[in-house]
Amino acid sequence: MNRRQVVVAGGAVLATATAASALAQSNFPARPVRLVIPYPAGGPTDAIGRLLAQRLTEIWKIAVVPDNRPGAGGIIGAQAVATSPADGYMLLLTAGSTTGSAEVLNPKGTPYRSLRDFSPVMFIGVQPTLMVVDANLPVKDVKEFVALARANPGKYNYATSSTGSSAHFAFNMLKVVAGIDLVEIPFTGAAPANQAFAQGQIQAFMGGVATVSPNLQTGRAKIIGVASAERMDAYPDVPTLREQGFAVEWDTWYGVVAPAGVQAALLDKLSADAMAALDGEPVRVQLEKMGLFRRLGGRQKMADAMRAEIANATRVALEAKMVKE
Repeated sequence: MNRRQVVVAGGAVLATATAASALAQSNFPARPVRLVIPYPAGGPTDAIGRLLAQRLTEIWKIAVVPDNRPGAGGIIGAQAVATSPADGYMLLLTAGSTTGSAEVLNPKGTPYRSLRDFSPVMFIGVQPTLMVVDANLPVKDVKEFVALARANPGKYNYATSSTGSSAHFAFNMLKVVAGIDLVEIPFTGAAPANQAFAQGQIQAFMGGVATVSPNLQTGRAKIIGVASAERMDAYPDVPTLREQGFAVEWDTWYGVVAPAGVQAALLDKLSADAMAALDGEPVRVQLEKMGLFRRLGGRQKMADAMRAEIANATRVALEAKMVKE
């Protein structure tokens, strides 16, 4: 075979492969898609994931099945996606703790590396963090809570919904900047943490509006601060922790990833369809009721969020001595 024949043959193979790839993307999905939610049912991640699954089902006319796989702070569900076939039929509804800070805090216990083992699909939005305490505690703000904790080292505890969650980082930052001794009680998700709070087992908790609202609505909890850069529109009279003298800021973001190796054309389709699914004013309102501010973005925005999460978590974890050996 001469050089011209080799070039022609190679071009034919490439064209055939390209055509086959394009056909595969146009037929996607040809069967149900699983959207893994790496936390228990009833929490904010679950609510966001179920909304996205419902909306994608409407667009694709093929079932998108919410698949709760809780455990190990989101690591079990994430690992299931990381090791699944790279065909787009298993996706992960993730938060910054799952595909970012978890591997920073527990490198040996996290079997994947987010930037290597996942393909970013879509960035959904950001959830500001509220700090609440048991309504029976004799404090009205963070300053008084810190004073109480200083006077009683090791007496009061706080809940974390997962390794690397906003509560995990924000409370560890608060312990460092305020010089207080609080006991961490870890849970596998927001729902069981809220249940423990309701039963009086927890004195302090941090999370988004949807996370802390069950105990706010019953009067079991009261808000004493916002662990975000700015005050929240829903609670304009509640000052940030920084305003109260404590440099603590940590929010949660949400997005979607697929296993590494998914073809770029399919990733583009997944990204475009997922953003379309969460577009529109009615969906924005639904998300804000969950405490999530929609900031839709594509593959690059999601990749940037993952990189920033890992960098910020590395810095804070070293300062607060949070990394497991």
